[in-house]
Amino acid sequence: MSVDLYRLDSIEDYEEAILALEDYVADLVEEFIQAPEGKAYLENYPAMQEQAGNWIDNLIYFGYAYDEPVALPYMTPEHVEDIVTRWFPRKESLPKPDKVDAAIPELIAFW
Repeated sequence: MSVDLYRLDSIEDYEEAILALEDYVADLVEEFIQAPEGKAYLENYPAMQEQAGNWIDNLIYFGYAYDEPVALPYMTPEHVEDIVTRWFPRKESLPKPDKVDAAIPELIAFW
């Protein structure tokens, strides 16, 4: 499978694009899990098997839904830094704080 990273570009209606994010992210996460980077990540963080892709989902959603929307293919390291340092702390609650230990490694493996 090969995900069309520009799939959201063809959706002109913002609300429709937000709804399409769910399938878009699911496809990206599935491809990530099958990729060597995803497999290596899950080998190092086996406890994240069921939550794999959660941080990827948040990164893409927050990037697209807040401030000036930026889709994944257009994200720069500066966008990612802003999302991780500004939006993650505001929007994410951690019922199990140990899960945050896998956040940055997941995002690095995905990026």
